[in-house]
Amino acid sequence: MTDGVDKRGKQYGFNNAALLSLDPKNGQILVMVGSKDYFGEPEPAGCTPGKNCKFDGNVNIATSLRQPGSSMKPLVYLAAFQKGYTPNTVLYDVDTIFKTDTKDYHPSDYDGQERGPVTMRTALAGSLNIPAVKTIYLTGISRVIDILELMGYTSFGDRSRFGLALVLGGAEVKLLEHAAAYGILADQGVYNPPIVVLKVEDNKGNTLMEFKANSRKVMEPGVVNVLTNVISDDSARAYIFGPGGKLTLPGRPVAAKTGTTNDYRDAWTMGYTPSLVAGVWVGNNDNTEMKKGADGSIVAAPIWNDYMKNALAGTAVESFPAVEIKPTGKPMLDGDISAQKNIKVDKYSGKLATDLTPASAIVEKTYTDAHNILHYVYKDDPLGPAPTDPINADSAYKSWEEAVQKWIEKKYGTIGGVINEKPPTEFDNVHTEANKPTIFITSPANNATIDGSMLNARVNASAARGVSKVEYFIDNKLLTVTSVYPFDLNYQLNSYLAKGYHKLKARAYDDVENSNETEIELNVLLDFPEPSLNWQFPTNGTIVHQGSFPIGLKVQLTDLGATQKINFFQKRKENGQINSIGTVILPEGSSVSVDWPAVFEKGEYGLYAEIIDFSGGHHFTEMIDVTVD
Repeated sequence: MTDGVDKRGKQYGFNNAALLSLDPKNGQILVMVGSKDYFGEPEPAGCTPGKNCKFDGNVNIATSLRQPGSSMKPLVYLAAFQKGYTPNTVLYDVDTIFKTDTKDYHPSDYDGQERGPVTMRTALAGSLNIPAVKTIYLTGISRVIDILELMGYTSFGDRSRFGLALVLGGAEVKLLEHAAAYGILADQGVYNPPIVVLKVEDNKGNTLMEFKANSRKVMEPGVVNVLTNVISDDSARAYIFGPGGKLTLPGRPVAAKTGTTNDYRDAWTMGYTPSLVAGVWVGNNDNTEMKKGADGSIVAAPIWNDYMKNALAGTAVESFPAVEIKPTGKPMLDGDISAQKNIKVDKYSGKLATDLTPASAIVEKTYTDAHNILHYVYKDDPLGPAPTDPINADSAYKSWEEAVQKWIEKKYGTIGGVINEKPPTEFDNVHTEANKPTIFITSPANNATIDGSMLNARVNASAARGVSKVEYFIDNKLLTVTSVYPFDLNYQLNSYLAKGYHKLKARAYDDVENSNETEIELNVLLDFPEPSLNWQFPTNGTIVHQGSFPIGLKVQLTDLGATQKINFFQKRKENGQINSIGTVILPEGSSVSVDWPAVFEKGEYGLYAEIIDFSGGHHFTEMIDVTVD
């Protein structure tokens, strides 16, 4: 104790500390240090810390009333777990105004941040204030005080003094009673009143008083063990406190919680193993403020950690009972944070896409459907049915919901694309078999012969919603789109149509992209010339320098309409080796260019091209000779 005060007292502005340790199995007090120095004198005038620096060493802080800060939070969460909430219960850590009978209460987390949806495990382990205030509201202040008094606290007589701030340590407790309550957690729900005197005898050896066990069960073991599971979970608090800090003991399970009051007047660390409980208070006897940063984890936890390590040295390592947190079947109690869901929706009906929804009509939308917990549960019956009218079911709903929606807007509003509403549950009802258009090609007839360059076609098309357009294809290549009734085709054939049979397809659409199609075969007798090209650069006999590569090859197509793809090749005359130069797919104009990459050998080369037409025909051009020097 002296070491802890001397090491950090001047830096953080405190001059005293207290420690209470007991055996949770019987309540017997093992250590009571009410002050670091019972005989300590007041500090000289003008000293630091404090306004008058009154030390007053012979005050027993272990039996004095001081505010416990966040070390009270585990007991509130314990009451919540007893009521039916679970460590997986989701609460929104967002800036929330709590309406009370007197004035608005507006707490914030220690760092002023908002973390959005968190579980009770995460909130308690990280000592987040806003979820803690929500927890005591959900649990009920009177219910919490009932449980605290059952656990041995005697300082809650005038209940009118206490409000939501109780969960943040806004009510005085005695370190002695605080440690005894943590002893209940260590002993799985059994309360053993703290005992100072074991036996009293008179001068003749007669026993006047002797300790007898007075234990009583105040809480079901399963509920208590769930809380222990949370506050012994070092990984759960690592996001705030870092892993393996002063709330852990090497190679030994331990449950612990710190506490720090407003203005840094009191700092605490409370913790236990199955066989040992210890609580440490740090501050100034005259209740003056410590310096900023004097958190329980900084000034009290090192003292607690040193004591626990030494007191348990050489004893057997004990484990806490394993717990099973069973699903409740209610998403917000089971950790469903209403994560973003990507859902495919029909853009016309706004409903879920189906197999009949055209790909072009499908949009993927991101939904959050985020609401505060009162949207899903009655606070006094969390395991019961969901509220049918949540907005009016609880007076806190409006302010809690406004806070959630404001956070959603702030987080996603600038990003875009996230929709905070319930996703659709009904399926697309505009893209159906009944709404599909019907279409027939009435002319030309199937297997008709086409011997002229103009292709004319007529269809008979109808749809429940009306026909908006008809597309025409030859061999799956789009010819044209017409939106004017009677949707006739009048098309000048291009030279890519080789002699022989080709498929003519017509596809009808309505206003929401329902479609249907029909096709026939046509016998084309037109004889078009083969596609070819002329070399513009280089030309036959050109000499190029090796250092000028890469070189742009340029050719002129004689029949663009027939050309689907052009492959360019080089042939080394010396050894006959052929290499690909490049490929141009679907040329946009009759003038085509491609880069001839570097040539590493001087000599004679031949350049040629392979033209592939739309009917799959291959046409090789004559080779030109080029010298590389």
